[in-house]
Amino acid sequence: MSDSSGVGEQVTALSTSPDAPRTRPPTDKRHAHDLAAYILQQYEYATSGKGGRLTFHVTQKVWSSLEPVLLRDYKLSCDYFPRAQRLVVRMHSQKHENFILKLGSRITAQLGVIASESGPAGDFAKDIEAVGQATIRPKNPGYGTHDPDASYRHLGSPLPAVVIEVAYAQRGCTLRALAEDYIFGSLLKIRVVVGFDISYRKKRATFSVWRPVQNPDNKVWTVEATVANRVFRHDNGEPNDQEGLGLTLRLEDFADARTCQDFGAMGREIFVSCGELYQYLERAETTLDDVESTTSEQGSPLKMHHQAITPEEQLTESDEEAFVEDEERVSVRLERDDASYEGNSPD
Repeated sequence: MSDSSGVGEQVTALSTSPDAPRTRPPTDKRHAHDLAAYILQQYEYATSGKGGRLTFHVTQKVWSSLEPVLLRDYKLSCDYFPRAQRLVVRMHSQKHENFILKLGSRITAQLGVIASESGPAGDFAKDIEAVGQATIRPKNPGYGTHDPDASYRHLGSPLPAVVIEVAYAQRGCTLRALAEDYIFGSLLKIRVVVGFDISYRKKRATFSVWRPVQNPDNKVWTVEATVANRVFRHDNGEPNDQEGLGLTLRLEDFADARTCQDFGAMGREIFVSCGELYQYLERAETTLDDVESTTSEQGSPLKMHHQAITPEEQLTESDEEAFVEDEERVSVRLERDDASYEGNSPD
């Protein structure tokens, strides 16, 4: 069988679940869909609902064929690091998704308050929207394709400017590599990357913030952790309640530099304290525990009777007359409501 995709290399699993089948990857003569099916097979065996990731060695040539299959057809969340030829397939957990929803709601609420104000800051905030897990593809192929857990984009910017990642036992070097790919791959249009490190088994939870920083001497840009591994839940499960500590985002972070120039200095911030982050994580875990305990409860088996599937019932003449009468009654009621509304109108 000819290889219509032009894929000539193999996909090699670097790390998988111990329960995954010891199946050999597809050979170099397999189609891209076969390679993707192998990755999906490993993913399905490894998925436990508790988060994690699968890592594969994938060349850039193979990735060009795999990307549309994995992202478009299989709807997997992936990170591809072309310089390391590494593909990371994310396995989202309910805890992480609940946490990111609560954090996103808090950020959006604060943006909404600013948007209700008059002036440049309010006008700027009105055009910020949460775009969620939008796949980000850089123009430079040297930077990889990534699916952030959450992101925010100003309508005047070509890309999301704020990216948020929630990692499961993610090593710091991987989060840093993600931040560099996002920021450099976007040519600094992505202005800040926030990474949360939340483990499944351990209580400790931290976050880091990466921003582009320019050396004043040689004008070279680097990506630096302006906040590194800040603890918001300690190893003993207690919150970091130190006053003034938390996640701070400048309003200007939510758009690229060129867009921000149109609004001038705004001087506003979004702040989520460590105590709030702690509460969001605790609630996310409590919600997960409630769901698991509910599904694991054992009681008397429910007695259920399924109706037989039959052809659609034909309406009799009396049925049609009843429907017409119902429609006429609804129509009269709507006309009465409209008249009442017009009578109360100030005009």
